[in-house]
Amino acid sequence: MNITEDIQTKCSINIGSFEEWVLSFAIEDPYDAEECEHARVELGFEADELDDALVCEQFDALKCDPDSIFDDIDHLTSTARFSPSSTTPVKYEPVT
Repeated sequence: MNITEDIQTKCSINIGSFEEWVLSFAIEDPYDAEECEHARVELGFEADELDDALVCEQFDALKCDPDSIFDDIDHLTSTARFSPSSTTPVKYEPVT
């Protein structure tokens, strides 16, 4: 199960912007100290945080938070309707 399916299964939320954010610091190799440090910092911890269980709990809380900013971002981007502006020339009629 990939992260997208995991989040959808556990939280039943739209994860578009959340997934994009997570992919910016996803850990490909858990033995790579730099990757792990970067992920901790992105989640608001010190790079050398010793309690990875706490970091994981924070991550789970973020991905399942119903008041998450990510839901707001997804809602705004999915409901926004952008269309090219158009103009209609107006015939000027002087007032006399």
